[in-house]
Amino acid sequence: MKAKNKVLCFLLFFLAIMIVCFVAFRTIYDKNFNVAYDFESTEEEIIRVPLEIDGLHSFVYLYNEDIIYQTIEETTTTFYRYNIQTDTVKRYEPIANYFMNGKSTAFVGNELFFYVTVLQKSGELENRLYSIDFDRDTLELVLTDSSSVHIFPMTAINNDLLSLRTNIENGKSAGTTDVVSFEPDTRQEQEVISNYIDYQNTSGKVMINISSSNDKLYVLTEIGESGNAYSVIEVFDAQYKLIETIPVTAIENYVNQPLSDFRVIGDYLFINTASNNAVIAKIIGNQLEVVLEETQIDLATCQSSEKSDRYIFFKRQTNMCYLLDETLGLSTTTLELDESGVIRCLLANKNGVLVVLNNVDKQGNLNSEVIYYIHCNA
Repeated sequence: MKAKNKVLCFLLFFLAIMIVCFVAFRTIYDKNFNVAYDFESTEEEIIRVPLEIDGLHSFVYLYNEDIIYQTIEETTTTFYRYNIQTDTVKRYEPIANYFMNGKSTAFVGNELFFYVTVLQKSGELENRLYSIDFDRDTLELVLTDSSSVHIFPMTAINNDLLSLRTNIENGKSAGTTDVVSFEPDTRQEQEVISNYIDYQNTSGKVMINISSSNDKLYVLTEIGESGNAYSVIEVFDAQYKLIETIPVTAIENYVNQPLSDFRVIGDYLFINTASNNAVIAKIIGNQLEVVLEETQIDLATCQSSEKSDRYIFFKRQTNMCYLLDETLGLSTTTLELDESGVIRCLLANKNGVLVVLNNVDKQGNLNSEVIYYIHCNA
């Protein structure tokens, strides 16, 4: 069954996905997922950010004018909070025995949540949910989890954190996928959706990924019936009641691969595969209409409480950006901040856009990193 292959692919390729996480743009969920920024009509102030980071690192989040980034050194990972205006850095407590962390992150209340997997002395892997509280300026270990698949798609709805957990039963070709809700105020969690899959008999359901938009939860699901399998997107309301099913025939070539990104943004769906093949599709009723098929593109996400109908995508290792307007459709623009620089990643919020460039020499090699912050006075 294809569902079994997908879960096995996750187990086999999670190290590759971890590498994608650090050489490319981190996937981040924000409650409203809106980029209130227009490259052409906004009055801009461009700041050259003097931040220099050695070694393997990832840009995680843009909170107001603070950059959250992560470094990895041997078996230790460390998170930092850098303020653009004051040029100051807060170093959080390092996490030892680091094994991996996936791409998915969620911002709820005033906390940024993410999972980190560590290798215990027993040789077993432990999944840990951490949060950075921006009010208290702390990194906290929230809970631990023993799920057998160490990739946790995350999103939020009802001001609750949602994570997708997968467990394969030992010695059996069967398992469960569960959507678990975590309430930040009480620090309590509960299972809100659960599916069981029997791979040997191609029977049941397996949830592959989750996203949310406009108080609805979107679940990419593979269903096994009578020995056959097919994929759909199941839509749930804020009480986790199934209200709609969307066929994925138009993007079947994408959903049948291991995914590094699955996001619903307004009336649009963005999918990126582990091999960096991406598709943007418009949701029209219960159908999907392909808008763009491209490689090496990602979505610049924001931290904003304001609704917007504009979204920014960027094509890695180029200067090309796609501006998606829900009324006007898709257009392209070019960032011209540095003649020898190409985009590594963009992070955005209602205040501006963080642009991370890699300088390219005459031989086409990526060299030093240059960071700009475009302050927006819309």
